This record gives sequence, structure tokens and C-alpha cells, in this order.
Amino acid sequence: MSVADDIIAKLRAPAGQYRVMCVKKMEMGAPNEEWHHGDFDTRPLAIAAAKTEGNLTTFAYVYNEHAACSYCNGGPPIFKRDGYKR
Repeated sequence: MSVADDIIAKLRAPAGQYRVMCVKKMEMGAPNEEWHHGDFDTRPLAIAAAKTEGNLTTFAYVYNEHAACSYCNGGPPIFKRDGYKR
């Protein structure tokens, strides 16, 4: 499995759901912290969760079952696929 396949597998939501992934930007030289915030049944619920998680240093992204980013609350998406909307 390639690195790209690993990333897609991590971002892909279960069928019919939306996955919220968060990235906390660390100080220069330190690695970013990433975590899976949760899977949601609808895009509006996932977006609401992403909005509550995001702040000046933490970005939250919503991905669908095809690993396509359909929402982000700031910064570039971790992995951009078809269907990306800001």
C-alpha cells in the first residue's frame, strides 16, 4: 500500500457518513498534531462539529466516503480530492 493509499484510507468516511479530521498547527519545528474527531450521519452535523473544533491554531476538515474534502474551516485541506468546497 502506498503512502497516498494510507492517507485516503485514514480520511475516507464510512459509507453514507462524513468524517471530521482535525489538525493542530504546532510551533515551527514541531510536528503537527492530527486526530479523528468523529464520523457523522449528515454533512451539516459534521460541519457543525468542525466549526466547534476549529480555532486559530486548529483546523477541522470534513471528508466524505470517497475521501473528498467537502468543508474546511481554514487552511488548505490535508488531502484534496474532487468535491472540495470551502
